[in-house]
Amino acid sequence: MCAEKNEGFEKCMRFQSETGFRLIILVKDDHIAANNIEFCNLVFVLEGEIEFSSSDFLRQRFKQDDFFFLPHATGIYGTAVVDSRVLLLSFGNRVELPCDNCTLYSYVKSYNYVKEEKDVSNLFRPLQVTPQVKLFEDQMVSYLLAAKKIPCDYLYDLKQKELFIILTYNYTRKELAEFFYPVLGYGTSFKQRFQAIYRNGLSISEIASKMNMSLRTFSRKFYVEFGEPARYWLLKQKAKNIRLKLSIPGITISDIIMEFDFTDMSHFTKFCKHFYDCTPAELMRQIK
Repeated sequence: MCAEKNEGFEKCMRFQSETGFRLIILVKDDHIAANNIEFCNLVFVLEGEIEFSSSDFLRQRFKQDDFFFLPHATGIYGTAVVDSRVLLLSFGNRVELPCDNCTLYSYVKSYNYVKEEKDVSNLFRPLQVTPQVKLFEDQMVSYLLAAKKIPCDYLYDLKQKELFIILTYNYTRKELAEFFYPVLGYGTSFKQRFQAIYRNGLSISEIASKMNMSLRTFSRKFYVEFGEPARYWLLKQKAKNIRLKLSIPGITISDIIMEFDFTDMSHFTKFCKHFYDCTPAELMRQIK
């Protein structure tokens, strides 16, 4: 009888998946950095304070009981302002739930604010935990710090679904639509496929190939869905990532020229003047 239980227990030990919950302990001045995060992430600040920059915002501070959302394919750089603890949930663009009212895309479907507000994509607002979310955090920490962890991904998958249900009933549709806008803005099947495939550094032809389209078909569909050429959209993402990189201590203009494949200083200066209306040195001074 015991042997049968142990065999089943072993089969359930799947800790190697990259999505799921993690508890991150940060000492003051510890750094977190990534050029291209692979999954969407919810970041809960349990204790302390962290300063975070991403492709969409620079040097925003988050304190205990804040939580915020980072979409996939985003560049990030973070620093612990003081000793801190963070609960991280990494997940794919879609969270399958038995209740249609609690899926990510239901937030946009149920509240048209996102579609009506032209500047909503520029909003970045963390949310503050409610008592129910706090209870959820405490339970997850107890699971992750337990001397004898429960080695079953199915449990953590259920906890992820539970979290999205809790969010649905603790925050307004407007709050959730703004909070998750970076993925909710991709409403059509083409946009959803593109968002799932897109990674910084991929060329237009590489993206078209991954979407099983000819370059001409991809470019035409992209223009219809996004209202601008794919090449220009990708250049704007490049400009965002350059701004993020320049905010990192120790990064030089020469580093940017090399990492982002500019031919020389003149090429980079032309790029900065087009997207930021200033020289690279002026841009660095503004950011620093």
